Amino acid sequence: MVHSPIASPQPLVMGKDSAQPGGSRRNALTALDETMTRPRARQSILTFTTLGLMCVAAVATAQQQGASGQAAEAMQPGTLPATPGNVINMILVKVNNDPILLTDLETTVDSQVELLRQQLPEEEIAAQLPQLQRTVLIGLIDQKMMQQRAEDLGITADANMVDSQIRRLREANDITSDEEFQQALAEVGMTADKLREQVRDTLRQQQLVQQEVNRSVFVSEGEIAQYYNEHAEEFEAPTKVRLRQLIFLTAGGDSEALMQQAHEALAELQGGGDYATVSSKYVNATAMTGEDTFIAMNELNEALSESVPDMPVGAYELVQSKFGFHIVSVLERQDRSVAALDDVSQAIRQRLTSEKSQKAIQDYLVGLRERTRLTNLDPTHYPDIEAAWKAQSADQQEQSQ
Repeated sequence: MVHSPIASPQPLVMGKDSAQPGGSRRNALTALDETMTRPRARQSILTFTTLGLMCVAAVATAQQQGASGQAAEAMQPGTLPATPGNVINMILVKVNNDPILLTDLETTVDSQVELLRQQLPEEEIAAQLPQLQRTVLIGLIDQKMMQQRAEDLGITADANMVDSQIRRLREANDITSDEEFQQALAEVGMTADKLREQVRDTLRQQQLVQQEVNRSVFVSEGEIAQYYNEHAEEFEAPTKVRLRQLIFLTAGGDSEALMQQAHEALAELQGGGDYATVSSKYVNATAMTGEDTFIAMNELNEALSESVPDMPVGAYELVQSKFGFHIVSVLERQDRSVAALDDVSQAIRQRLTSEKSQKAIQDYLVGLRERTRLTNLDPTHYPDIEAAWKAQSADQQEQSQ
């Protein structure tokens, strides 16, 4: 399945979870997905300028090159006029009447390859390049389809909205000067004008999804209660304890002698001895830190997890583990609890809304594809691109059932 560019509306600065491609083989798309979700300096500007909302966001400016309808008819099929110093710009496909150009595909693929170089060797990228090109082209088709629908509905993104998002993008990347910003754009082969166009297109797509999909998504109180009752384990807080530990580590030491010292220290503490005094007295003992931190029972080592649950608060006991001899005291215990429905209802609502939105978006895309005409003008290189594009709808319908 190929991810649609609007499959999950995200903030302009990526940070979300994308679905990992299935299977154990690590490929270019897997590495690209990991790069998208790994935060790092300048990562979000690179991701945004090359990936858009989810998988692909190309800057399709060449179709606005001011050629008249008569001139276009006079051209040879599948080409646009060459610009000075450039070869003829081939049209790969038409989405309804709008072209997707070879330069659109190459620009986006080149930027994604730069991301992949952080993850994969060149030979692996080369092997996966045909798959990546195909995925990118399908994403560009979906993006163009969404742009056309937004235009039909008169959805716009004004200069103030674009400026605001670009400011957020700069802030997220700690870019404070115009020089730094230009350098960051240059690193991914982007110009300020192209970035503004891409931001504008992305904002329009987000508004489209909100207007035609998310606005109709509703989660009832009954659905929230049902989810809560059917997934009670998700809202359980396990028993937790604050521990004091004095450990006599046996690695490389005399186990018999250390056990004897541990028993002596235990007797002193059980007799009312001061913990700080006792712990400093035995040079082979290590006082563990973290007494102020609660630890879940299932996070304790095997020996402690078996002994600690039955220990009374404040008492000292000796526990032997594979590490050595532990003098343990439970300072405080928080019993297992289940969060009240009122405390988690908002989180449940957000989760259910997200799930419903995903399904609604998939259904919406299926309907848009059915009403969109795709013309393949490069069948030599992409003979099955229309079938692959339409196959997304079948995949999405199957997933949503």
